[in-house]
Amino acid sequence: MLPRILILGVGSVITADDAVGPAVIDFLQRHCEFPENVALESLEVKGMGMLPWLEAIDHLIVVDAVTGTEHPPGTVLLFSPDEIAPNQVGTAHDVGLPAVLQAAALTGNEIASTVVIAVQAQRLEQFVMELSPSVAAAVSTAAQAVLDELARLGVTPVRITDAPIDDGAEGTGQHRIGHE
Repeated sequence: MLPRILILGVGSVITADDAVGPAVIDFLQRHCEFPENVALESLEVKGMGMLPWLEAIDHLIVVDAVTGTEHPPGTVLLFSPDEIAPNQVGTAHDVGLPAVLQAAALTGNEIASTVVIAVQAQRLEQFVMELSPSVAAAVSTAAQAVLDELARLGVTPVRITDAPIDDGAEGTGQHRIGHE
């Protein structure tokens, strides 16, 4: 049986750069076809609201906006769940990803591996329905980081366009934090 992989783009599409997770999911769906064991979902809820999506999966790749990393806006970073917790975008009512994963495990949904591909946000204004230029330019880099993680898991999606995924947009870069 093939491992079940969920790529979850989280963030509010009406809060400027917080929408980067759903933007990466949209980008990937337009550029690639994924095997049946890989699901892509955009999700506007965070915290415990994520639990229903974590049922019966083996590997989780989360794409989200972060703040406070001291990297320039648009920088793509790779985190473990524990590493991202202090930098997650959310409200005081949200719980961090480590607590969500612990709750999933308590309900019998232990996930073998979780990685977070995060993009340093520039702005998080409410009711702004577009990404800042630096974060918009990082979408393809974040998408390539997702594909790299899938390759690490032995999955290669089929490209449906000839254009390169990572267009090398100026001002963006991928920094790996916490993983070699």
